[in-house]
Amino acid sequence: MSERTARFISLIAHPVFVPTYAVLAIINWHFLVAATIRPEMRWIFATVFSMTLSVVPTIGVALMLKKYTISELSSMSREERISSSFVLGMLYLFVAFSFKTLFVADILKVFVIALGVSALVLSLISRLMKISFHAFSWAGMLVLMIAISTQAVHRMGWIVIATLLFGGLVAVARLRLNAHKHSEVYWGYIIGLICNTSVYLIFYGL
Repeated sequence: MSERTARFISLIAHPVFVPTYAVLAIINWHFLVAATIRPEMRWIFATVFSMTLSVVPTIGVALMLKKYTISELSSMSREERISSSFVLGMLYLFVAFSFKTLFVADILKVFVIALGVSALVLSLISRLMKISFHAFSWAGMLVLMIAISTQAVHRMGWIVIATLLFGGLVAVARLRLNAHKHSEVYWGYIIGLICNTSVYLIFYGL
């Protein structure tokens, strides 16, 4: 893999974009959500959730850390990783709590809870060791795709495989850029799987 390709993959797979990808997957493929949202309303729905879960949190962290590009956000110090993850975790859990009073599909509520718990776990783990946030995020995306595939409009086993393969590609890209050691990528993926699977088992019955 060339360095240019690795940088491109690392950019589009950045953790700040994962919530948007996840929301698009949920509103298009989860049987209940897809059936209750009219096609012409899906982009509006996706935009609102993208602003809530990706854009606003990213802007908030960027202002807090005074890092204004994706590349800068990808090269945070240990203290910055700890503080930004903690702030995001609290924000996501606040959003999840707010959803309790709204008519929001359970899968979306659980997804936001998983975001919050994952961010807090990352904050805690970052105090002990460095792991790949990219790998952690795509492990979470894989668990979400498994949850969606069990209750999809059509058979969606292919999306689980595609997410797994793309997660591997992301890991290769991070290693190619020397952003992480192999162990940091492996532990990021393993802890991401354990954390997200636990949340979905508890709150969604995966």
